[in-house]
Amino acid sequence: MRRRLNQDDIEPMMLGGLVLSAGGSGLSRMDSNRAQGRMALGLGAIDLCTLDEYDADDVVLVATGVGAPGGATKRRSEPRDAIRAAEMVIEAYGKMPVGVFAAHAGGFGAWLIAAALNIDVVDVAGNGRGHPTVEMGALGQAGDTTASVIQAAYCSGRMDGDAPISVLYDGNIANGEFILRAAATRNGGGIPAARGPHTVAFLKKHAAVGAVDYQYKIGQAMAAKKEGPERYKATTKPTKGKILVEGKVVSNTCKYGGGFDVGFVTIEGKQGTARLAVWNEYMAAELNGKRVGTFPDLQASMDLKTGNPIAISEMKKGVEVAILTASKHDITLGDGVWDKAVYPQAEEMLGISIAKEALAGRTGGKSRRR
Repeated sequence: MRRRLNQDDIEPMMLGGLVLSAGGSGLSRMDSNRAQGRMALGLGAIDLCTLDEYDADDVVLVATGVGAPGGATKRRSEPRDAIRAAEMVIEAYGKMPVGVFAAHAGGFGAWLIAAALNIDVVDVAGNGRGHPTVEMGALGQAGDTTASVIQAAYCSGRMDGDAPISVLYDGNIANGEFILRAAATRNGGGIPAARGPHTVAFLKKHAAVGAVDYQYKIGQAMAAKKEGPERYKATTKPTKGKILVEGKVVSNTCKYGGGFDVGFVTIEGKQGTARLAVWNEYMAAELNGKRVGTFPDLQASMDLKTGNPIAISEMKKGVEVAILTASKHDITLGDGVWDKAVYPQAEEMLGISIAKEALAGRTGGKSRRR
């Protein structure tokens, strides 16, 4: 299926993407995301397409970014930086892709690349929810030392006047993750990136098929409601989730270091006390001391007054929020989250169990596909 994206798609895509960022982005990104969507549509026509539109050996590019959502202090990136990172991968690969998709559901980087390069946005993702590392969105290739993937990162300049940062790497995903994260850290906390391309046949087996449609449906449900509690409550139907807690932030210990935001957010509300573990995004949730969700289950935060998504970095003490939780079995996921190699670092940094819970109940090697 192919459909032309338009201005009316921006708000649902923006809202749904911010919810699925799992605390990585929020209120401060709404205006910039809208502007980026408008900019992309201004560059040219953009079609959203399913994988069935292509031949098995056609290739598709991944648009992404590396870094910690709340850690940036001096980073600066322009829309053209994401486009240049994509061009670097294409130049190294030597073949033009038929389309581009986001590493996880979120912003409009894929739209910009699609418009600039006259290719499609493809309805897949590495995961249909935010993930903190390249490896988690690597479609199951993180533990394969023989798999070679081209990765590029680019930033045209920083606020302190430094020269552009440009990285091109071809090799194992895990080694590339280390190199690109070092570049992101050097750049103040984040850097636009691209990788791949991957064949359509590979994506049908290993990617989160239908992730963009999933993102759109969440945002569409929210956009249909006026700002307020009904907006965040509207997220429960398309995600098959529930509101875990509504209340005030009583502590947020998240600190930036080594390319990651790490810590815990505690919220007290009428449902009790919720404690959320953070490694860039929410990785686990407890309610009244009992574990009730673990990545890749989704936890998302919304501002209690407006109902709009709110980032972990915006959740200061006293801020009123609502937390959505949804099962991994109702989210479009790629094979990267089923790779046990991606969890030891998170467990070490947070001091909690993740892999055991994350891999439990895996059905037939896949999450539910849409």
